[in-house]
Amino acid sequence: LQTSFIPLGESYLFETHELNWVHRFANKLSQFEAPRNPLLDRNSEGWINCHILAPLIDECFLTCENIQIHRCEEMSLASIIRKNISREEADKKQPGHKIDIIFRVDDIEYFGAETFTDEDLHNSRPISYKYKLFREMKDQLDRLLKKLKFTRETVKRVKNIILHGISHGGFNGTMYSMYYDIDIGYYFIFESCHYRIGTTWGSVPESLAALKDVLGLK
Repeated sequence: LQTSFIPLGESYLFETHELNWVHRFANKLSQFEAPRNPLLDRNSEGWINCHILAPLIDECFLTCENIQIHRCEEMSLASIIRKNISREEADKKQPGHKIDIIFRVDDIEYFGAETFTDEDLHNSRPISYKYKLFREMKDQLDRLLKKLKFTRETVKRVKNIILHGISHGGFNGTMYSMYYDIDIGYYFIFESCHYRIGTTWGSVPESLAALKDVLGLK
């Protein structure tokens, strides 16, 4: 166990990391066929984040050395700035949104994710969680666009800058993309893909399809 995975004199291979990530996630799913399958319980947001989203998302992005992954209701810097624009220096600052996952490069945020317990059609909470995610994505995009220095010639490229987010409810997840169309002054958000985490060994192929979507996001 103490032997290095990387032979002496060789550099780290991203492809090897991603292959190991796939195997780790598959092994994690195989444990759910135990006599007491924890996926069949009504689990909390914290359980879903710890046992599903952390292996699925966090471990995939470990090879992106500039990205810091912030978890556990991290407060968004972008929303702090937006909520305090009209406040004087001496005024008490408003706190920003707290969100389950945020990706940062230095002090700029590029990604957010919100988790809730289920996708019950009679439950209004998923709607509020998705609205919170979309609001966060817009704050992140606004802050990023303000940081960039556009000229009259390059400003048309604003619509090529896209922010991403994930809404994960129970066993189902949706990835979203957002951009700003400067020509008409509208923000557009669309669903880029859906994935599902199965609850038995027989549904592992369905679960592994989510890995392709996360790699595409990466």
